[in-house]
Amino acid sequence: SNLDKWNIELDQYAMIKTGDYSIVSYLEFIQNYINDSSDLSLNSIAGHLFMLYKFANGEIKDNIAETGKKFLESVLQRIGYDPVEGEDKSLASIRGILITNAVKLGSEKLRSHVIEKFDDLKNGTMPSADLLGTILSLSAGITNDYDWFVNRYESAENEQEKVLLTTALSSFSDIELIEKIKFYIFEQIPPRNRGQAVAALRNNPVAVEKGNLWQYYIANLDNFEKLSPYMYQAVLTGMLPELTKDEEDIKQFFEGYIKKKPMLKDAIDVALEVMEINKQIKSYLN
Repeated sequence: SNLDKWNIELDQYAMIKTGDYSIVSYLEFIQNYINDSSDLSLNSIAGHLFMLYKFANGEIKDNIAETGKKFLESVLQRIGYDPVEGEDKSLASIRGILITNAVKLGSEKLRSHVIEKFDDLKNGTMPSADLLGTILSLSAGITNDYDWFVNRYESAENEQEKVLLTTALSSFSDIELIEKIKFYIFEQIPPRNRGQAVAALRNNPVAVEKGNLWQYYIANLDNFEKLSPYMYQAVLTGMLPELTKDEEDIKQFFEGYIKKKPMLKDAIDVALEVMEINKQIKSYLN
């Protein structure tokens, strides 16, 4: 069943995290899913490929990128780059995720497709609603067209498009633009959407690697504390595990901080636990 196939793939990935299964074996194993149409399995594999790629270095990283790119290109070639009338709704829901991770893994085919859709958008032809967010966020990272995205955000007439553009604004790949957006988030984006913007930053590899997100958090602590309690905890559990290079500073800071904010203890504990898992995966891959 689709559920069994998904659970088997989850088991393979879990064994990578414990060092009991090699990345080469995993990359060979997922070829069993190349003709699969289960949204559960395809969504899971796409996410796991990018996570492994993010943690790896050198030849292993290149191998993950090449295998993952070919896998996702093959799946997307089969199901189509764009929605078609009458298709399975589950495939429509994951197409954007597959395209996003294919581009992040280096697919020139999907990158060209995204730019083509972005050019159409700028000329007034909207992509399908299912893919609008994908096209916006990927195009921001590819083009770094700061002025267009800021102008589009500030002139957006409906909340749905504004929300999608909020994520796109945090997706630039130019570090100077990322620094501008870090200030823009707390100056121009309304409080209800700021958590989403920060979450998108922590999903941006350039922001994580070069954007000093830990220092950004400390410098803007008052602004972070003004987020809704739920969003603040979600930001911490999402962002902190990515900042393994700042682990000692993070642990030292939160030893005192949770005494002032005890309601955050569970979120911090989860974040630090995931950080340890991420460090472990990196050690197995490198």
